[in-house]
Amino acid sequence: MSASRRARDDRYGGTMPRRLLPVLAATTAIPLALPACGASDPGAGPDAAPDATAALPYEPCPVPAPPGDVTGSPDYCVVDAAVFTGPGRDPLADQLATTAAFLLPQHAWDDFAHLYVPRVRHEPPYTGELSAALTAMGFVATDHLGAAETVAPSAIYVVADIIPRDGAPITTTENFEAGPAITQGLHADLLIVRHDDDGTTTAVANASVEVPPVGGALSHAPLIFLERPDVAMPGTYAIVVQAWREATDATPASSWTISLPLAITE
Repeated sequence: MSASRRARDDRYGGTMPRRLLPVLAATTAIPLALPACGASDPGAGPDAAPDATAALPYEPCPVPAPPGDVTGSPDYCVVDAAVFTGPGRDPLADQLATTAAFLLPQHAWDDFAHLYVPRVRHEPPYTGELSAALTAMGFVATDHLGAAETVAPSAIYVVADIIPRDGAPITTTENFEAGPAITQGLHADLLIVRHDDDGTTTAVANASVEVPPVGGALSHAPLIFLERPDVAMPGTYAIVVQAWREATDATPASSWTISLPLAITE
């Protein structure tokens, strides 16, 4: 276990369970037939560097409210985090149907990476993209759920978007020929934490995903997690969404953490 992973586990009440995963679609892969991203300079070869002077701008990244925080100097940030309840009788089928309804056709499921990725060209801003889609479908973000809304046939849905931040590399993605991008080596975690009466915390659900697929670069990465906590007893909870990098020879460790309050009642 890395030092950065151990620090996160200690902070939120012990080793995080590793059994829950974000949307899985082993038998329902959506083909990634990406459309052309506009005409390119006919004189430029496929390996030509993007023209940084013509690059799309960076989006602003609001500083997360405590207890969320930022460590290091991340070139990415987490935005648009929200909690809502949705169908959850069949975790795989219901999640795919619900998330596909507000992510398609602009995004597609990458079966290898277990992640939705941009599919149809759409330029920034990406902040607010998920919230607007959910609102249009009639979903309402909440910080309060009844216990019955966290068990079958319902489940907790947590959404967020990872976008490049000032300092991210300018490169070519499926959405543009030159713009800020999320590059490999980035991870995202979801943790649902219960605040116990004795002042301690207990992790009741957890999920992780690598963003983006190895070797890829993304303009943004929508995250969608469906969870049914092991023990969704009434109480006060925190929904923690964290994007993070471990230190490498070329990149120092960093993280961007959002924490949303959630109350569960009878």
